[in-house]
Order: sequence, then structure tokens, then C-alpha cells
Amino acid sequence: MTLRPRTSRGVLSNSLTAMPRLCALAFACAFICVSGDSVYATSSEVQASQQDSWRGEQEKAVKLARAGHTNEALRILQKLYKEHPGDTKLAHDILAVSGWAGHDDSVVSVYEALPAGKKPDYVLGTVGLSYRNMKQPEQALEIYRQGLAQSPSNASFAVGVIRSLMDAKRFPEAEKAGQENISKYGERIDVLVATSEASLRGGDIYQALVYAEHAHDKAPGNHDAIRALVILHVKGCQNQTRLVIRVLTLLYACSGLELLLSASRPAAA
Repeated sequence: MTLRPRTSRGVLSNSLTAMPRLCALAFACAFICVSGDSVYATSSEVQASQQDSWRGEQEKAVKLARAGHTNEALRILQKLYKEHPGDTKLAHDILAVSGWAGHDDSVVSVYEALPAGKKPDYVLGTVGLSYRNMKQPEQALEIYRQGLAQSPSNASFAVGVIRSLMDAKRFPEAEKAGQENISKYGERIDVLVATSEASLRGGDIYQALVYAEHAHDKAPGNHDAIRALVILHVKGCQNQTRLVIRVLTLLYACSGLELLLSASRPAAA
């Protein structure tokens, strides 16, 4: 009996011809299966690179603002925010730069649109000042107290509380807050000056002078301390002038000039 191969010569030839293609296909499938994670990683890297790109633009805008080019900086930041709406860091930068530019309405509108939660100190400080500039001391007071609650060691919030109370004409409360904060913050110059102003506006010029002189003693070159002293000395001179005018008026009204002259004569023996 003649033995014949189960596969004909033609089929075998075709199989051998197709073998390289099959091997290539199998290799490609294996490569895709093994390197699938690498494909995804590359996509993530692309996204990260894109984010780094617009974050770089954001940093550039902040640098421009710090150099005084606030309008150009705001244009860049607002464009980025339209492209990346809801990005909190961008919103915070827009708020801060708007404050530097003096756009208090924009500061407040951006703040009110922020999601609830803790805000950075610089954001709260900017919002508080904008409320003060807009003659809304009660809202400013709320913001500064919120800042103190989250950052008790930040004395700028304490100064904001004192000044907001003065804006609201709550002078006794302002002076009391100042006295409490002087002992709490180690007699910082800004706290001393604010407390001096609170005492002056509350009518206690002597206590105001004590605080102002203390601030000047601690920092002789500090402009705010010098300004507080100058104002107090001017006020003191004005008060003395008014007193002299008042005394002369009274003397004139009751023929006091003769009384004054007689009082200066030596007493009869």
C-alpha cells in the first residue's frame, strides 16, 4: 500500500507562504495586548503636557500683574477661564488681580460665584478690602472674622476687623478689638496704628498718642507710624488753638480782660 501525505503539496506550499503573515499578525496582537497600558500612559502624558502649557500662561499672567500690567493679565486669565471653566485656581487669580487693579465689583462677583469651602487667606483679604472700598463695612467685617477663624495667626485679618468696625462707626468696639489684638499679636505695627486710629476716632486723643508713639518707637522709619503721629500732633494743636479761642471769647464776653489784668497785679498788703 502506498502511503500518501495527508496534506497535498499545494496546500502545504500555500501554508508556508502564509506563515510569515500569520506570525506578523500574531506578533502585532501580542504587542497591542502587552503595550496597551503604554498607549494610555502616552495619552495621559499628552493631557498633562497640555495642562502644563496653559498653567504656564496662567503663571505668566500673574507675573504681568505683579509688574503692574493688570489689564493684560486679566485678559489672559479670563480667556483661560473660558477655556477651563470652574478651575478654582484661575478664579482665585482673577479675583486677586482684579483687586490689584481696583475693580472691587469684579472681586465681589467672582467671590460670590466661588463654591462653598475654605478660601486662601489672600482671597479673603482681597474680598474684605473690596467690601471696605465699596462702603460695606458689615460685609467686610464678616469676611475678616472668617479669615481670623481659619487663620488665627494672621494679624492682617485682625487689622481688617478693627478698620471695618471704624468704618461702621463702632469706635468703642474697634478700640477694644485693638487692645485685645495688641496683646495677642506681640504689638505689631499695623495693629498699633489701627488701634491708635480707633482711639482717636473714639475721642481719646491721649490713648491714641500712646499707641502711635509706641508704634513709632518700635519702627521709627515706618510710614504708617509716622503718619499717625503727624495726624495726632496736628489734632492736638487744633485742640489747643480751639481752647485758647474759647478762653479769649469767654473773657471778652464778661469783660474778662480787666479781670485778667487785675489778677496779674500784686495783691494789696
